[in-house]
Amino acid sequence: MATRGKEDGLTRRSLDPVGAANLPSHLVCRQCATSALAGPLAFFTLVAWILLGCVPVPEYRPPTHNELHALVKVRLVYRAWSGPELEQLVTIDGHDIREIPLPVQQGVGVATRSVLVRPGSAAWTIQTTFFHNDVTSHAETYETTESGFCGSTACVQSTPHARLVNHVEREDDATCTQGMKLLAVAGETYILEYEFFANQQCSLRCYRQVYQRGGSLTNVPCASPTDNSHKR
Repeated sequence: MATRGKEDGLTRRSLDPVGAANLPSHLVCRQCATSALAGPLAFFTLVAWILLGCVPVPEYRPPTHNELHALVKVRLVYRAWSGPELEQLVTIDGHDIREIPLPVQQGVGVATRSVLVRPGSAAWTIQTTFFHNDVTSHAETYETTESGFCGSTACVQSTPHARLVNHVEREDDATCTQGMKLLAVAGETYILEYEFFANQQCSLRCYRQVYQRGGSLTNVPCASPTDNSHKR
């Protein structure tokens, strides 16, 4: 994969629809959620993806409702919309949580996804990247050969051709990554709230939902993985 030019932590990539050049191997070929503004460029992104022959990030396999589990509500909040296309990656211990919805591009954008998790400590990573694709075209010539006869003698005939080739380059407009470890307890409900503000400016907070007298819910900060104060 060719990487050309870096500026302010952003990279211009040639034939790299997922920006794999600057990520660890377990994040290569991550989930790519393309916004409605992508239009016809989505086709070229798909072609580039296929040309790369990427192996997707392993998919997260949640526990069933019949197994011991906790519930994590993931909230992705966008205080700014920094590009025409958005890629969202949420992983648990390096495994990709699929089907993260795209937020509506009006005011503060919010995407939510509820995930069942197994009890215990797990590393969560949330990365969002706004980007656009540049498509350039150039003429390319090539030849085809065909066996035949030149009079009474066998020969190979070459025929020149010309075609228009599209070249896709992804340009990252803004990106930010946050991570934390969450100590999940069976039967509990948690909120992971990620907020994007600008390039390299984002936050990630964890809350545990607790029922108060009267049945109302309140959010309290999550315990650290070494804090056993709320274990059942």
